[in-house]
Amino acid sequence: VQERLPPGRHVVAEVLVTGKVERRSSSDWAFDAVALSLTGGDGESVATEAVAAQVVIGDADRTALPALDVGARVALAAVAAAPRAGDRAALVLRVSRPPVMIRPPTGVLGVASELRTGLVAAVAGLPDPGRALIPGLAVGDTRLVTADLEASMTASSLSHLTAVSGANCALVVGAAYLLAGAVGLGRGARTGAALVCLGGFVLLVTPEPSVVRAGLM
Repeated sequence: VQERLPPGRHVVAEVLVTGKVERRSSSDWAFDAVALSLTGGDGESVATEAVAAQVVIGDADRTALPALDVGARVALAAVAAAPRAGDRAALVLRVSRPPVMIRPPTGVLGVASELRTGLVAAVAGLPDPGRALIPGLAVGDTRLVTADLEASMTASSLSHLTAVSGANCALVVGAAYLLAGAVGLGRGARTGAALVCLGGFVLLVTPEPSVVRAGLM
């Protein structure tokens, strides 16, 4: 794909969002995706199979970001760029205009998306920076975190607070285990209930590699 799509080439793509939309620098947002189709500006098909991609959106287009979530399918016009060493993505797509929604998340991913969006709406009346931090602390949603706040957190070595880790998973499992015990369930049933709750939490946060690893541990 990189041979047929060198850096700088314009492309039209249909992608499936597979990762959270997160700020990657002071001016860019990005998310992991699977490119289901890639077509060059001349109409030539660039790829015949799905390609792991990272989609980068400039800060000027952030108003379109709340509609993008894991499980959504979008169409976009972009300029190809080379991935950095160590990136999971085989291709970087830098969006040249706001993506167009083809289909929002459905099923359990749609429910999880609505819950995350509901949490963001619920904290709307709180003062900053707490308003921006609560969704990140609870479910790793950093859409409200500004560039200045992120820079301050990085400078004070607190950027890990908005990243879901094993501590979050332990709290979910512990709470589920205690509640199941409180209603009289046996040890096996308590363990099963805790695992179900943990699986639901991983889906809520989005099952990206770091979250899956924390859940398994």
